[in-house]
Amino acid sequence: MVLVSHTHKIIFLKTRKTAGTSVEMLLEAATGLEPDPPAERRHAKVTAKGLVGFRRVPRDAITDLDRTWQPHTPARRVRARLGRQVWDTYLKVACIRNPFDRVVSQFHWQKSRSSPQSQDEGHESFAEFVRGDWNNDHNVVMIGDDFVPNALIRYEHLSQDLAVIADRTGLNLDPSALPQTKVRRARRSGAFATYYTEELAQIVRERFAWAFTHGGYAQELPTPQMQSVG
Repeated sequence: MVLVSHTHKIIFLKTRKTAGTSVEMLLEAATGLEPDPPAERRHAKVTAKGLVGFRRVPRDAITDLDRTWQPHTPARRVRARLGRQVWDTYLKVACIRNPFDRVVSQFHWQKSRSSPQSQDEGHESFAEFVRGDWNNDHNVVMIGDDFVPNALIRYEHLSQDLAVIADRTGLNLDPSALPQTKVRRARRSGAFATYYTEELAQIVRERFAWAFTHGGYAQELPTPQMQSVG
């Protein structure tokens, strides 16, 4: 999805499994695009103030406007639809997350099932997932070799980074007002580092090179003792 506020000159590019929906809904309310609080399920909307893409609309209810402003719209497509004057002058914001943690989260989300019966079984399935086809959001944040966002909100530092965006834009972005979305019971069988072999870690490093480079995340896995499980 994508959110654009013409009033505050912001473009929000939505990445996967990074608290993007919660941040998008917070921005909707703060920029006046939607009432406070906005609805988690909604059709796309375009007004003089800006636009918001659709969220969690059943496939048989999707409209033509929804198809235009879909979840996780690629940056190149957003630029083409908004025009270069808007694109070049607006603040472009995206959420980001430690890639190792993000891939584990995506694995459990896509599986949509309860916790594995055992850690070994869960990790075997995870290995198949990592070796397979999954989305790294490259087209959401990159156009060619160019990294699009000029402001990032780190999943691990939401409050701190929202404060930075608030200072830059004058918006009221209260972290305590972040909506709770897509809440599900935790399925993890351990800290995210325990899911990885060196082979799997290297796949993530290569496929998420943009996040390590532009997000400043360490390419070495933390020890499980350095993490909280969740």
